[in-house]
Amino acid sequence: AHLVRDPRGVAHSWARVVARPDVVHGAGEMARLGAARVAARWDSTNLLFELVRATDRGTPSMRLRYEDLVLDPERSLAQLVALAGRPGAPLGSLSGHRADPGVHHTVSGNPLRFHEGPLDIRPDDRWRDQLGPGPRRTVTLLTAPLWPFYGYGPTRG
Repeated sequence: AHLVRDPRGVAHSWARVVARPDVVHGAGEMARLGAARVAARWDSTNLLFELVRATDRGTPSMRLRYEDLVLDPERSLAQLVALAGRPGAPLGSLSGHRADPGVHHTVSGNPLRFHEGPLDIRPDDRWRDQLGPGPRRTVTLLTAPLWPFYGYGPTRG
Protein backbone atom coordinates (compact mmCIF):
# COMPACT_ATOMS: atom_id res chain seq x y z
CA ALA A 1 0.00 0.00 0.00
CA HIS A 2 1.36 3.37 -1.02
CA LEU A 3 -0.02 6.30 0.96
CA VAL A 4 0.59 9.62 -0.78
CA ARG A 5 -0.23 13.12 0.45
CA ASP A 6 -0.21 16.52 -1.22
CA PRO A 7 3.45 17.60 -0.98
CA ARG A 8 2.45 21.05 0.30
CA GLY A 9 0.77 19.37 3.27
CA VAL A 10 3.85 17.22 3.80
CA ALA A 11 6.10 20.30 3.74
CA HIS A 12 3.89 22.09 6.26
CA SER A 13 3.94 19.07 8.59
CA TRP A 14 7.73 18.82 8.47
CA ALA A 15 8.13 22.56 9.16
CA ARG A 16 5.94 22.66 12.27
CA VAL A 17 7.31 22.68 15.80
CA VAL A 18 6.07 19.47 17.42
CA ALA A 19 7.02 18.53 20.97
CA ARG A 20 8.33 15.05 21.67
CA PRO A 21 6.72 13.77 24.87
CA ASP A 22 9.16 10.85 24.96
CA VAL A 23 12.12 13.16 25.71
CA VAL A 24 12.69 13.01 29.46
CA HIS A 25 15.32 15.72 29.95
CA GLY A 26 14.96 19.09 28.27
CA ALA A 27 12.54 20.29 25.65
CA GLY A 28 12.66 17.80 22.81
CA GLU A 29 11.13 18.54 19.44
CA MET A 30 10.56 16.49 16.32
CA ALA A 31 13.07 17.14 13.55
CA ARG A 32 12.08 19.82 11.06
CA LEU A 33 12.97 19.81 7.38
CA GLY A 34 13.09 22.58 4.82
CA ALA A 35 10.82 22.72 1.79
CA ALA A 36 13.47 21.69 -0.75
CA ARG A 37 14.47 18.63 1.24
CA VAL A 38 10.84 17.62 1.78
CA ALA A 39 10.12 18.04 -1.93
CA ALA A 40 13.16 15.94 -2.89
CA ARG A 41 12.06 13.21 -0.47
CA TRP A 42 8.47 13.36 -1.75
CA ASP A 43 9.59 13.05 -5.37
CA SER A 44 12.11 10.27 -4.75
CA THR A 45 9.90 8.24 -2.42
CA ASN A 46 6.90 8.36 -4.73
CA LEU A 47 8.98 7.61 -7.82
CA LEU A 48 10.56 4.67 -6.02
CA PHE A 49 7.14 3.27 -5.09
CA GLU A 50 6.01 3.62 -8.70
CA LEU A 51 9.15 1.88 -9.94
CA VAL A 52 8.63 -1.03 -7.56
CA ARG A 53 4.97 -1.23 -8.51
CA ALA A 54 5.80 -1.23 -12.24
CA THR A 55 8.52 -3.88 -11.99
CA ASP A 56 6.88 -6.24 -9.48
CA ARG A 57 3.67 -7.19 -11.23
CA GLY A 58 3.13 -10.28 -9.07
CA THR A 59 2.54 -8.43 -5.82
CA PRO A 60 -0.86 -6.82 -5.30
CA SER A 61 -0.59 -3.13 -4.56
CA MET A 62 -2.66 -0.02 -4.29
CA ARG A 63 -2.18 3.70 -4.04
CA LEU A 64 -4.17 5.57 -1.40
CA ARG A 65 -4.27 9.32 -1.15
CA TYR A 66 -4.23 10.77 2.37
CA GLU A 67 -7.01 13.12 1.32
CA ASP A 68 -9.24 10.17 0.36
CA LEU A 69 -8.37 8.28 3.54
CA VAL A 70 -9.48 11.12 5.82
CA LEU A 71 -12.57 11.77 3.69
CA ASP A 72 -13.81 8.17 3.98
CA PRO A 73 -11.70 6.12 6.43
CA GLU A 74 -14.00 3.08 6.43
CA ARG A 75 -13.94 2.74 2.64
CA SER A 76 -10.18 3.30 2.46
CA LEU A 77 -9.37 0.80 5.20
CA ALA A 78 -11.76 -1.76 3.69
CA GLN A 79 -9.72 -1.46 0.47
CA LEU A 80 -6.50 -2.05 2.44
CA VAL A 81 -8.00 -5.07 4.19
CA ALA A 82 -9.06 -6.46 0.81
CA LEU A 83 -5.53 -5.89 -0.53
CA ALA A 84 -4.27 -7.96 2.40
CA GLY A 85 -6.50 -10.80 1.24
CA ARG A 86 -9.18 -10.37 3.91
CA PRO A 87 -12.11 -8.68 2.13
CA GLY A 88 -15.01 -8.00 4.46
CA ALA A 89 -12.88 -8.45 7.60
CA PRO A 90 -13.88 -6.23 10.53
CA LEU A 91 -12.12 -2.87 10.72
CA GLY A 92 -11.47 -3.11 14.44
CA SER A 93 -12.11 0.01 16.44
CA LEU A 94 -12.97 2.19 13.43
CA SER A 95 -16.43 3.70 13.29
CA GLY A 96 -17.04 6.46 10.80
CA HIS A 97 -14.36 9.07 11.41
CA ARG A 98 -13.44 7.83 14.88
CA ALA A 99 -10.90 5.16 15.82
CA ASP A 100 -9.61 3.84 19.12
CA PRO A 101 -6.20 2.37 18.38
CA GLY A 102 -5.61 1.20 21.97
CA VAL A 103 -2.22 1.16 23.66
CA HIS A 104 0.91 0.71 21.58
CA HIS A 105 4.47 0.14 22.64
CA THR A 106 6.55 1.84 19.98
CA VAL A 107 10.07 3.13 20.09
CA SER A 108 9.83 5.90 17.54
CA GLY A 109 7.31 7.78 15.46
CA ASN A 110 4.76 10.56 15.55
CA PRO A 111 4.08 11.87 19.09
CA LEU A 112 0.41 11.12 18.44
CA ARG A 113 1.31 7.53 19.36
CA PHE A 114 1.21 8.62 23.03
CA HIS A 115 -2.44 9.68 22.80
CA GLU A 116 -4.82 7.48 24.76
CA GLY A 117 -8.44 7.02 23.83
CA PRO A 118 -10.42 7.58 20.66
CA LEU A 119 -9.03 9.67 17.81
CA ASP A 120 -11.00 11.67 15.29
CA ILE A 121 -9.83 11.08 11.73
CA ARG A 122 -10.02 14.42 9.99
CA PRO A 123 -8.11 16.24 7.29
CA ASP A 124 -5.17 18.37 8.34
CA ASP A 125 -5.28 21.06 5.69
CA ARG A 126 -3.72 23.87 7.73
CA TRP A 127 -1.05 24.05 5.05
CA ARG A 128 -3.53 25.87 2.80
CA ASP A 129 -3.39 28.93 5.07
CA GLN A 130 -0.16 28.43 7.01
CA LEU A 131 2.46 27.32 4.47
CA GLY A 132 4.42 30.44 3.61
CA PRO A 133 4.85 31.67 0.04
CA GLY A 134 8.55 30.77 -0.15
CA PRO A 135 8.19 27.14 0.94
CA ARG A 136 5.00 26.81 -1.14
CA ARG A 137 6.84 28.00 -4.29
CA THR A 138 9.78 25.68 -3.60
CA VAL A 139 7.61 22.61 -3.06
CA THR A 140 5.44 23.47 -6.04
CA LEU A 141 8.40 23.94 -8.37
CA LEU A 142 10.04 20.67 -7.35
CA THR A 143 6.97 18.42 -7.16
CA ALA A 144 4.41 19.80 -9.64
CA PRO A 145 5.50 17.50 -12.51
CA LEU A 146 4.17 14.52 -10.50
CA TRP A 147 0.93 16.17 -9.31
CA PRO A 148 -1.31 15.01 -12.17
CA PHE A 149 -0.23 11.42 -11.57
CA TYR A 150 -1.61 11.61 -8.02
CA GLY A 151 -4.60 13.86 -8.72
CA TYR A 152 -3.13 17.05 -7.29
CA GLY A 153 -3.13 20.49 -8.83
CA PRO A 154 -2.72 24.16 -7.97
CA THR A 155 -6.02 24.25 -6.08
CA ARG A 156 -6.71 20.53 -5.45
CA GLY A 157 -5.19 18.57 -2.65
